[in-house]
Amino acid sequence: MKRNILLLEDNEKARKMLTLLLKGIDSEISVLQADNINSAYGYAMQYMIHLFVLDIIIDTSSRGDTSGITFASNIREIRKYKCTPIIFISSLEDPKLFTYSELHCFQYIEKPFNNERVVNKVKEALGIEDRNEADRRVCFRKDGLLFPVKVSNIIYIMCEKPYTRIYTVNDTLEIAYQPLRKIIEKLNSDAFTLCNRSTLVNKDYIDAIDIVNKLLKMKCIDRQLSLGEVYGKNLVSEMKDG
Repeated sequence: MKRNILLLEDNEKARKMLTLLLKGIDSEISVLQADNINSAYGYAMQYMIHLFVLDIIIDTSSRGDTSGITFASNIREIRKYKCTPIIFISSLEDPKLFTYSELHCFQYIEKPFNNERVVNKVKEALGIEDRNEADRRVCFRKDGLLFPVKVSNIIYIMCEKPYTRIYTVNDTLEIAYQPLRKIIEKLNSDAFTLCNRSTLVNKDYIDAIDIVNKLLKMKCIDRQLSLGEVYGKNLVSEMKDG
C-alpha cells in the first residue's frame, strides 16, 4: 500500500538525509519534502498524508520559533488529519510535553537523532512490520568490530558498569557498558522486558517465575535471575496478558 510522508525540515542536509532514510524503509513510501510552512500546507491539501515528520524550528531567523508545532496544531483542525501520526524531530526539550498532550504526538525524537530509532518509529507509525522478524539481527560493537546477533537467540542482557553482557543460546558477548534504554531501542521487540533495573529478559525463554523468592528461571542456561518487586509484578502481568 502506498504511503505518503510529509517531511517538514528547513535544513537541506538533514532533509536530504531523512528523505533517503525514509524512502529506504519501503518501496511504497513517497516522501514529500517541504522546507517551509506554506509548502507543507500545499502538500497536505493536495495529497493524502499518512505520516507527518516535522522539525519544530523552521524559521531559524526568528528567536523562539516553533513553527512546526503551529503547523501541527493547524493540521489537527483538518478533519482528515485528526488522527494522522505526527513525529517531531527537534533539539528542543520544552515543547515535548505539550506536543504529546495537546497534539497527540505519536513520537518525539531528539536531535542529533539515531537513524535506527527514526526508522523503527516510522515503521511503527505506519504499521510496517519487519520482514522475516524471526531472522532479524542487531549489531553490537566491540573493539571496533560489529557483531551481528540474532534477536530471537538472545536470552537476556545485563547492563552493569563497566560492561554489558548479551547472553544468547550459543554464546555470551561482552561489550562496553550501554544504558538499557539504548539496548531496548536497538532491539525494538515486544519480546523483551525488565526483570530488574539492570537486566532485560526475553519472555520466550522464561521457564518459571518464583514470586516468593523473587527469582526468575530461564531456559537454556543454568542460572536464576533476581526479580525486582515492581518489575516482577509487571512481568507477571505481561505474561498473563500473553
